[in-house]
Amino acid sequence: MTERHGGTPVPVGTTPGGPSTPVDQTATRAVGSAPTAGVATPENGSLAGAASRPGDPRSGGGQPTDALVALDAVHVTFVTRKGLFRSGRVRALNGVTLAVARGETLALVGESGSGKTTLGRVSLRLTDPTSGTVTFDGQDVTRLGDADLGWFRRRAQIVFQDPFSSLNPYMRVGDLVAEPLVIDGVRDGGERGERVRAALEAVELLPAARFSEKYPTQMSGGQRQRVGIARALVRDPEYIVADEPVSMIDASSRIEILDLLRGLQEGRGVAFLSITHDIASARHFADRIAVMYLGQVVELGAAGQVVEDPLHPYTQALIAAVPEPDPSNRFRRRAVVPGEQTGAADLPSGCPFHPRCPRRIPGVCDVVRPLLADHTPGHAVACHLYPASTPGPMPPGSVALDLVGASSATRRLGPTP
Repeated sequence: MTERHGGTPVPVGTTPGGPSTPVDQTATRAVGSAPTAGVATPENGSLAGAASRPGDPRSGGGQPTDALVALDAVHVTFVTRKGLFRSGRVRALNGVTLAVARGETLALVGESGSGKTTLGRVSLRLTDPTSGTVTFDGQDVTRLGDADLGWFRRRAQIVFQDPFSSLNPYMRVGDLVAEPLVIDGVRDGGERGERVRAALEAVELLPAARFSEKYPTQMSGGQRQRVGIARALVRDPEYIVADEPVSMIDASSRIEILDLLRGLQEGRGVAFLSITHDIASARHFADRIAVMYLGQVVELGAAGQVVEDPLHPYTQALIAAVPEPDPSNRFRRRAVVPGEQTGAADLPSGCPFHPRCPRRIPGVCDVVRPLLADHTPGHAVACHLYPASTPGPMPPGSVALDLVGASSATRRLGPTP
């Protein structure tokens, strides 16, 4: 489902800039790894009770060494039409650098309008970047024409958010799942039927022969989403973008779909980019979490690290907003971030979060855009409260707080008068 930032977005072919561009004295560089993550039990929405998955080969610092999909300094700017003679520009992505390793699940978390869906679409070349590059398996796919993208389309797929509108209600399930094979030119009916059966069995729509004859209107929301997943799997892809795959189905089916996706990822070695606003489901499903705000990645790390030891004030606010099914905590005060997310058409200078941040540093956060840099190995943050994120010396007398759990302490980042 495409994010809308107002008006009718139209990609433009120039690098963002001009007088409306916020002050940006640095180039954001995404770092972090895909280390061992944990499995939570989000049936009740809780983040607690996580157990780590041992033996994850993606542990270690730095970006994934076996990146399948890589975005480098990607900008996406849309033109919005305002009547006959007026137009505006919306910066949906602002210099994002990110990589997804083979067999990894990376979750993008953030509010509506943060750029999550745009990033997912850019990684699939469904939306063209204004600037920057997208590589798949080491090959630059940014400037390939539609006629040259056939191999890429077969290896990269998407599961849409809404299973009620993404499936043609007048087609049988078997025909819906077989449609990508028809487009690929698989003319052997026996081969198509066998691959459709295998895809339906993989998503546990059994018996496959009976479900093949059904129409989407005869199925529940969870079953329809399984059909959408089967349609993505039938091409045997290496990379799947799952755009809010459980947000449109009932709560009883959500954990089943997440477990199904996790099983497919582990059994087939498929790399997933999971787009969600629910950090609890990201904790359950993902190896790593990237937190986005106004078109930028503000925190990146292993799922367990990001949830249990959040660094960025925005990440802390997202986690504080997750309901806890514990009556003893019903009177506990929660950290609430004031204000609302600024529109992508009116980005603030400096750190995009500084207008709402309760710990902003005047003269720094509103002027200089922070780098996304490692605070600890494999855990990156873009925040001036952490020295690695600040390019060059801080203004004299600037003071920041270390927000890492119980180790909070005042730490001077520059000389005092």
